[in-house]
Amino acid sequence: MRIVGVALLATMPLNVFATEEDIVRAARVTVPPVLDGVVTPEEYPVEPVTEFTEWRPETGVPPENKTEVYVVYDEVALYVGWVCFEKNIDGLVASRMVRDSYLNDDDCINLMVDANNDKESSYDFMVNCRGCIYDGTVAKDGDVGGSAWDGVWDAKTSIAEDRWYCEMCIPWENFVYSADTETMGIQFFRDGMATREDTYWAGEGNNFSRVSTFGTLVGLEGLQSPKRFSFLPYGTLRGEQYPNEKDFIYDGGVDVGFKGGKAFNVNVTVNPDYAQIEADSEEINLEPSDIYLTEKRPYFTEANTTFASDFNLLYTRKMTDVLAGGKVTGTAGPVTYGVLDVQLESDDPRFPDDNVSATRVKTVIYEASYIGGMAVTRIGRGAISRDGDLSDYNVVGYVDANLTFPYDFGLSVAAAKSKTDWKPVAEPGTSGKDYSYIGNLLYNPNPTTNVTLNYIEQAENYQADMSFDQLYHRNRRSVGVNVVKGFQINKGPVREIEFSELFLHWWRLDTGASIRNYWCSHGSVTFNNNSFTGVYLDWGYDGRFYGYGVPTYDIKAAGVYVGSGTLSWGRLFFEYWRGENYGARYNDFYTEFSLTLFSKLQFGLNAEVVDQIYGAGEPGYGTEADDAFMVVNAKIVNRITDDLYWRAILQGNSEFDVYLASGLLSWTYLPGSTLYVAFEERRDNSTGSMDLLDRRLFVKMSYLISI
Repeated sequence: MRIVGVALLATMPLNVFATEEDIVRAARVTVPPVLDGVVTPEEYPVEPVTEFTEWRPETGVPPENKTEVYVVYDEVALYVGWVCFEKNIDGLVASRMVRDSYLNDDDCINLMVDANNDKESSYDFMVNCRGCIYDGTVAKDGDVGGSAWDGVWDAKTSIAEDRWYCEMCIPWENFVYSADTETMGIQFFRDGMATREDTYWAGEGNNFSRVSTFGTLVGLEGLQSPKRFSFLPYGTLRGEQYPNEKDFIYDGGVDVGFKGGKAFNVNVTVNPDYAQIEADSEEINLEPSDIYLTEKRPYFTEANTTFASDFNLLYTRKMTDVLAGGKVTGTAGPVTYGVLDVQLESDDPRFPDDNVSATRVKTVIYEASYIGGMAVTRIGRGAISRDGDLSDYNVVGYVDANLTFPYDFGLSVAAAKSKTDWKPVAEPGTSGKDYSYIGNLLYNPNPTTNVTLNYIEQAENYQADMSFDQLYHRNRRSVGVNVVKGFQINKGPVREIEFSELFLHWWRLDTGASIRNYWCSHGSVTFNNNSFTGVYLDWGYDGRFYGYGVPTYDIKAAGVYVGSGTLSWGRLFFEYWRGENYGARYNDFYTEFSLTLFSKLQFGLNAEVVDQIYGAGEPGYGTEADDAFMVVNAKIVNRITDDLYWRAILQGNSEFDVYLASGLLSWTYLPGSTLYVAFEERRDNSTGSMDLLDRRLFVKMSYLISI
């Protein structure tokens, strides 16, 4: 059983904006650069950006390693050439090889583009020194985002004696912008793991990732509107085998997009595919089930940040079987709007025949500050209420505001109210208690100090059917403070020491009774070679899930962890837990190891050993019983080319005696067009004979057409 630490995350923008000096001029070229991973003056006839500032290990000083960035463009694409000088070229780290992997622990570069100049949202492009790419979007001045959005672009890298290069080609059709656009917001970052040096270009060291602090890309002249229409048809074949049954299922669908610039964009989908197996980097998901994975269906990922909210009111992964949908998004002056409607199929496991719609409006009131509102509605007969009846509708109204203040303060507030036709089994007089509030105040004076105050209140009858975590805070009020403080030592082998303290206190709303306190303390030491050690200690009384009928429980857990990340050939991480949880005393050991060979082949091993002793003083758990088990996951990833890779996974769970083998081949045979072939087999060894549970073969092919 893994225990995951809980921390309050800041969600507010800060009031530090780009200066007039943060300007980069792009040059228009008649002959585009050859994308070969080498940057030459002939291909990039423009003055480079060189004024980078060190963020770590020492904030605000000139970097030890110089970085040059060249920006040119033509009517087709934006081209960005990077020259990353490196004094420790043999120490470059690049252990990630699969698209949209976490690259910040590698030597990598990061480009962010605010194409529509709203100072609140941007596109995010990253490349490590081995050429692995990441793309996504961010919103709410950089506080909300992820890898859901996938653009059609390319990058190439190469390594020389004292530097490494990266060339990026990003077609204009990836962006939403006005035809008369002459400027865009832009930001450059570089993570240098070889010499432990992170640098940035625009803004200030405590908030350079905020969209409102980006610099300005100028010199854009005569940009043509991107291709207006896109069509993405797909087809799938699924073969399934069980002990006494075989089945073959054929399916297909299409996504259609229209880009009309900033003001008006339309997306339509017919039968989108749910089994987006490329979304999960650890295991292959071939079932239409709701597990927390990043959304990858193009219909939902386009302009997905428009519908972002503090309460995560529109968790689109809940909509598994979609018949059709339509979406309109855009901006009109300071106002951003979005309208979405989805019709679900009759065989959707939770919301059969339901219709889901969302309307979002927000307006800028000052730079990155805005106020907004949203409504999410589900009409049908899918949701099951507490008393077992089927709900006919659920409506949630939502208002929010992100406000910026000087002196490194930020404030975010939001409120929601729900209306539904079901009446829960509750105490008399509780009907109508269907609201939820949240507020966050952030103080962030420098990169090593972060203080967050948090207030949450959610009534016992609040219901948001399309939210992922709607019951997390039900029937309670909580106040919390989270303090993170780091000390940059940079003496001898010690690079940084960091401490964090989290304190929460809960009250029940129906009785007013206190639910005691929760306190969590963490500490870590980072060494110059990027190895790290740390300790953490959690204890308290947690009542978060009693809305589900789960009793409150004590937490008494401690952990120690060490690891290493600078070696380009491998990583090692392990941690140890000991505590009590849900009536069980337990010992938990977890380790993770990866090894990269020949630049393209990677081995990975995750293992967890748990020893649980039940009946640890909690009523209802019976006599004491010892239950020890192990979970092991072994993985091989081979990135053959930039567009082709395969992955194999072997996984075993001794608690259930279930063993899994799976494989995936992913090929981007044309830009935006993909072929996936996946295989999965599960076997049951509870009787010692490794009986077949199920076997699946899945093939998916899509083809992008742009006109």
